[in-house]
Amino acid sequence: SSTTSRNSNSKVVVKIAVVKKEVEVVLPRIVVVLVVVVVVVVVVVVVVVVVVVVIVVVVVVVVVVVVVVVVVVVVVVVVVVAVVVVHNSTTTSSNSSSSGGDGGGGNNYNNSSINTSSNNNSSSSSGNSIVVVVVVVVVVVVVLADVEVFCC
Repeated sequence: SSTTSRNSNSKVVVKIAVVKKEVEVVLPRIVVVLVVVVVVVVVVVVVVVVVVVVIVVVVVVVVVVVVVVVVVVVVVVVVVVAVVVVHNSTTTSSNSSSSGGDGGGGNNYNNSSINTSSNNNSSSSSGNSIVVVVVVVVVVVVVLADVEVFCC
C-alpha cells in the first residue's frame, strides 16, 4: 500500500508500507522423526567405527610388542645356551687334556695315546661349538625374518 501527500513546500512525498510476510513451513512429524533418527544413526555409526579402529590399533600394537619381547627373550635364551654349551665343551676338553698328562707314571706310549685322544676330543668339541654357533645364527636370522614379514 502506498500513500501520497503534499506538504507545505509543495513536494510530493510517497510513503510505501512494506508488509513482511512470515512464511512458516510446517513439516510433517514423520519427516522430523526420520531426520532425527538418521542423525542419531550416523553419530552412532561414527562412534562405533572410531572405537573399533582404536581397539584394532591397540591390539596390533600389543601383538607387535609381545612378538618383539618373545623374539628378544628367545634370542637371549639361545645365545645364553650356546655360550654355556661352548664354555662347557671348552672346559671339558681343557680338563681332559690337563688331567691326561701324568697318567700315574706309566709308560710313555700310554701317555701319548691319552694326549692324542684328548686332542681329538678338543677338536671335536670345537667342531660342536661351531655347529652350535651356526645353528644360533640361523635361528636368529629366521626369527627376525618372520618378525619383519609379520610386522610389514
